Amino acid sequence: MRGTFDKRLRGLSETEIEKVLKELCEPFGGLKKVTFASTKSGDRLCFVQLTVAENQTHLYSILNGFSFGDSFVVRIPSEREASPVAPSA
Repeated sequence: MRGTFDKRLRGLSETEIEKVLKELCEPFGGLKKVTFASTKSGDRLCFVQLTVAENQTHLYSILNGFSFGDSFVVRIPSEREASPVAPSA
């Protein structure tokens, strides 16, 4: 799963992403809060807070995320990044 989870979230709505994260976070004490932000390049950043903050390290290492304040962040690549550029004729 490492390194591919963020790509699996590509194209999902925020509601769908939150549902996936709730299910995934349940064994780690549950999800407290999820917020989203967009970057200039079109990527989405998903800020995740767990109910049991001590478990965040375990989860963000699995999800290829990084720590940010009292949350961890998962970068969701833009759709543009997923589409290879076709060579011009």
